[in-house]
Amino acid sequence: RIARRERAYRDTRASEPVLCVIGTSLDLDAAPAPNRRTLAPSPPRQRPPGWNEFAVRSYQNCEEGTMASWRPTHSICTAYMLWLFGGWGGLHHFYLGRHAQAIVWVTTGGMFGFGLLRDLFRIPAYVRQANGKPTDEDHQKEYMRLTGKPTVHGSHVLAMMVVGTWYYYCAGGMASFIFPTEYIAVAYVLGAAAMSVGVWLVGSAGREACSLKHIFFAVIVVSSVCSSLQVAALLPTLPAAVGAALWTRRWRLDRHERAVSFGASLAILLVLGVFIVIAGLYAAQWTLDEEIFVEGPDGGWHFNQEEAGQRFQSGFEDAFGGFGDLSGFSGDAMSSGAARKLLDVRKGATEEDVTRAFRKMSVQWHPDKYKGDPKEAMDMQTKLNEAREVLSTRRKPKRDVEAEVREERAEARQAREAKRAEKKAEQAQERGFGGGGGGGGGANVGGGSGSGSKPKSGGRNPTKRKSGGRAGGGFGFPEYAEYPGPGGR
Repeated sequence: RIARRERAYRDTRASEPVLCVIGTSLDLDAAPAPNRRTLAPSPPRQRPPGWNEFAVRSYQNCEEGTMASWRPTHSICTAYMLWLFGGWGGLHHFYLGRHAQAIVWVTTGGMFGFGLLRDLFRIPAYVRQANGKPTDEDHQKEYMRLTGKPTVHGSHVLAMMVVGTWYYYCAGGMASFIFPTEYIAVAYVLGAAAMSVGVWLVGSAGREACSLKHIFFAVIVVSSVCSSLQVAALLPTLPAAVGAALWTRRWRLDRHERAVSFGASLAILLVLGVFIVIAGLYAAQWTLDEEIFVEGPDGGWHFNQEEAGQRFQSGFEDAFGGFGDLSGFSGDAMSSGAARKLLDVRKGATEEDVTRAFRKMSVQWHPDKYKGDPKEAMDMQTKLNEAREVLSTRRKPKRDVEAEVREERAEARQAREAKRAEKKAEQAQERGFGGGGGGGGGANVGGGSGSGSKPKSGGRNPTKRKSGGRAGGGFGFPEYAEYPGPGGR
């Protein structure tokens, strides 16, 4: 269609072949000027191929006075330098006036690295678009007029879904630390609003635009319906946001029109930074309440890997298994701090303390003994059981690592000593029997000394019946003297 329109325009202007160069008009069909030296007419000018199209376009540009005054305002080298040293922060997009895309790059780290790799090949086109050369602008406007709406690409839709999901979990997860469990609905609203902004920023990159109010309206309506039906809100809300963005997409005919100005983008990033700091303070206090960081006997803080792993696993399962359940970020339906407050026990209480407090509160809130509403007593019993379960499943005895190391070393030392004694006994047995001493006597008969020397004669001693001689035929070692060996002669 563009080629047909160019041919039609060329045919209508064929009778006016005028070339305008810096304000000077030259009639290409006029007679050539004579040569000043010979006063002979110059040879006819040779018309280059496509001269008519070139003349018409040059006439248009010179007629508007744009080509003579146009100068490039952005450099490819500068854009690549900013991409190299600050690409994850979107510095090259701020430099080129693509503020919406710069905000996405700051909050996602350059689209998790994939966007930075894509920018490596797209920066020249971005620079041409920022410079706004008149011929390029003419072609771009003609293309936008013919297409009507931006075309839908699969990569564009995928980017909307990824950024929308990322904003939802980040904003909603951080808000769940700030607001208590009773106001968890506020975290869902902030997550939905963040999803709308993320989809809108991706849909407003470059010369494309979409409506933020339509996206936000679709997200709020779908989230409300899912909340009333008690259905996970992430799965239907995200397609609704992307669908609203694609339905309201349009072109920006003016290249100076921006979805977000530079000042507005800085204000958005500042508000986001303050929100992250506040959520970080609440998250730090949460780690102390949940005993993820515990104070050791030496006064320092130690990281409880078991508790942190359990919390991370439960939060991951709740958030992604429930397709957007944000309560898993800041705890279950009842956190450890709320459970301790309900049972009135201190931090670090033992299992016996928790059981004793549970029994005391159960007797106090028993439906038969409670004087108030029985339904209130039953609800309180349910909460007490839940609090006991929370504290019981997460009660970890504090390990004394140094004591365990000492015990292991003591056991290893005992094993080495036992092995050494056994080896010594085997060696003694292998060295043979010591000199076979004198003949063994009876109970009242003194035997030989068994020392390998001249045997001593033994005899009966009727007066001292208990003073028999040494055991004859010993092994020759004092520690084995009590074991009689084979008697000598």
